[in-house]
Amino acid sequence: MNHAPIELCFRHRSALLLLLVPPVILAAAGPPSAPWEVGLGLALLAAGAALRLWAARRIGKRARVRVARAPVLVTSGPYARVRNPLYVANGAALVGLGVVAGGLPLGAWLLASVALVYTLVVTHEEGQLAAALGRPYLEYCARVPRWAPWPGRRAPTAPADAWPWTHVLRREAGLAWLPVAAAAVLLAQGGQLPLAAWLDAPARPVGAGAPLLVWGAVALAALANAATTEAKLRRHRASRGQGVVSPAAAPAPRT
Repeated sequence: MNHAPIELCFRHRSALLLLLVPPVILAAAGPPSAPWEVGLGLALLAAGAALRLWAARRIGKRARVRVARAPVLVTSGPYARVRNPLYVANGAALVGLGVVAGGLPLGAWLLASVALVYTLVVTHEEGQLAAALGRPYLEYCARVPRWAPWPGRRAPTAPADAWPWTHVLRREAGLAWLPVAAAAVLLAQGGQLPLAAWLDAPARPVGAGAPLLVWGAVALAALANAATTEAKLRRHRASRGQGVVSPAAAPAPRT
């Protein structure tokens, strides 16, 4: 079986998620969501950000890698309840932003899309981790659900090692864009930010010429992200080949 396409999904998961953003931008140019939808979306966004910080404090610098490997198995904090808390956090934040911008229909579409992307990602990742970590990882998978906590299913209590908050907040500084994006959506739908006029898209979810403009800009951003990832991976492989980075020092995959 050719695993190359699935491995590419893992490596370029950030670029794939970027391609889900245009409908959110276009929806922000339309009429506002219902107040309860805005509240639900903001709650999901905040929960996603909080879960991301909690998970990042446990896994530290082993996040954001381009090759699926792990020198140690992290089973403390949120990893005791769910195997992929960083992916769940990212999905919750993106779906929440979509609900704020376009209500439940857009949120449901984003949920299905995120689930598809991350299912492909973890298909590759879990296979690699099982090969690298063996039985302990397989037992962990048998105990802990992949996506959502479940009563009675959790990893045994593990030492609660945690990275300093200064380290976590520095590495997760990109989360500051979430409240900025939510505020931009609310301002645009409230008329304080003339997004519809800029995009010539007065009706949600699409306008006359706005979709091509938005999709084109986001596609370019996704291509730039993918190119940057490939360049970093080449440098990483070159440094390992020169003995600069040992396999034991390689980070674990979660982002």
